[in-house]
Amino acid sequence: MSLKDKKVLLVDDDPDFRMIARHILEGAGLSVDEAESVDEGLEKIQSSPPHVLLTDLHMPEKTGFDLIEELRERDYLKSLPVIVLSSLSDVPSVRKAIALGVTDYVVKPIKAPILLRKLRKIFLSSEFIKIDLPLPLSAEIIIESQI
Repeated sequence: MSLKDKKVLLVDDDPDFRMIARHILEGAGLSVDEAESVDEGLEKIQSSPPHVLLTDLHMPEKTGFDLIEELRERDYLKSLPVIVLSSLSDVPSVRKAIALGVTDYVVKPIKAPILLRKLRKIFLSSEFIKIDLPLPLSAEIIIESQI
């Protein structure tokens, strides 16, 4: 499945990581926007919502956990798919992210094929199709039954 015309927002305070991730994501055809803080990420989500949010957890001031909590408190953003990209691999961090409703979790250093496979899985899901495409109900049922 092509990732072309899909927009992701990458929230991470590390400019080197953002550069590497942007290279991977744009190489796959994705449109990438970046934010270096939770507050900047929230502003960008408000002004131009992405199809998927990619976020680190360990950032100064506010964490990725804070970002996810704020998203899940807003009705119109509850269904926004979130993939955590973090060096935190301890069980409590992963469990907390899952409890907050993240879609997936990737431990840094990331491997491009794994990240892209997880993104394709999101874009192929019936929930994403329902959210992303303004189709009549009958068309949604047909698409769901084919997936």
